[in-house]
Amino acid sequence: TVGQQRINGLGKDDLVMGSFDDTYTVANDGNFYTLDIHYKFGQFYVFDNVSIYGMLSQYKKENNDNNSSRNIFGVSLIKDKFEIAAEQIIGKNDPSIGGGKYDLAKGNDAKGNLTKINFLYHF
Repeated sequence: TVGQQRINGLGKDDLVMGSFDDTYTVANDGNFYTLDIHYKFGQFYVFDNVSIYGMLSQYKKENNDNNSSRNIFGVSLIKDKFEIAAEQIIGKNDPSIGGGKYDLAKGNDAKGNLTKINFLYHF
């Protein structure tokens, strides 16, 4: 996926997004890129389905501030109606992963990692 954000006429380089007590500032002008990959192995050992996946994304800011990125790598294991999904998320200038609320606008090269393990039951 490739996209572009152009917000003109506000008289500044960034704007505030979000709601309630979780707001963050985003650069008005930039390009974003996303690549999603997924591979399904099918049945493996005791699991009915094993899949690996990844998502690479970047927000390249036009005002030459530090760019933002979020990359996710994961594996999903399914047995009957139960699923375990483990993910490693790596972010740069991402307010959800080690960055501050202004990092999607200006950025200070803040880097962060997050490991997630989800346990799911499919009804």
